[in-house]
Amino acid sequence: MAEISEQVTQRVLGGRTRDAFARDLLDFAKSSNVLLTEETARRYGGEWVAAHNGKVVAHNADYDKLLGELRASSLPIKATAIKYIGKLNG
Repeated sequence: MAEISEQVTQRVLGGRTRDAFARDLLDFAKSSNVLLTEETARRYGGEWVAAHNGKVVAHNADYDKLLGELRASSLPIKATAIKYIGKLNG
């Protein structure tokens, strides 16, 4: 059982140390939180928004164009939080 647990742990870590994984997870959480703020909703309502390292790095009404922008940049898409921000009422 311990061997299976270690295999699962290594798959989740993806070759990273536990500390590096924890840092990456914290960075992703910061980025995700940026996407949930009222300011983000006001500024980017009706658009897809990408955040990395706690900052908005791209936004576009077209999801495929947003991904194209991210692919053209040096940002790792897997480590970037992406969310559609609905328009605010009023």
